[in-house]
Amino acid sequence: KLFKAFNPMAFAMIPKVLDIIVDGLEKSVSEKSVFTKAYYRLAGSISMFCRSFFHCREIGYTLMKPFSRELFGNQIEIVCSGSSECRTGTVASLLNMGLVFGNIYASTECGVITSTGCMDAYEADSVGKVTRCDGIRVTIHEPDKDGIGEIYVQSDELMKGYFRNPQLTYDSFD
Repeated sequence: KLFKAFNPMAFAMIPKVLDIIVDGLEKSVSEKSVFTKAYYRLAGSISMFCRSFFHCREIGYTLMKPFSRELFGNQIEIVCSGSSECRTGTVASLLNMGLVFGNIYASTECGVITSTGCMDAYEADSVGKVTRCDGIRVTIHEPDKDGIGEIYVQSDELMKGYFRNPQLTYDSFD
């Protein structure tokens, strides 16, 4: 009801909420007529084909508009996920609706560090290219032989410290 009332163009949320929304859609479609179920499957397949081979999301957006409108209101175009990886089926459903899907890598302390963009060719489980944003520097501190280590971020958006806790600030920042 709130999506329909506010008609957002973009929505960013944790993956579990997106899973619940898409699962609700799938359940709703399964309870509809044979025609609606067939249309949903066919339109999703056409959308996936157009996006994959022609890098065109607009056809899927138009074909799947009745379903995206039911979920998110009339204006939704961008859906983003953050905090953990989104379920493959959820991402596929959102992309098949012709929506722009982005994964965001961020933290409370640093703000948005990187994300995929609408024209990126990254897989849905990627957060994109960390060197994309000016003013944000990301390095892996003391990586092991597999390149795994602590993520260091330098940015103007970086918090200055923990509120009224200089010791925690000192212990946490280099």
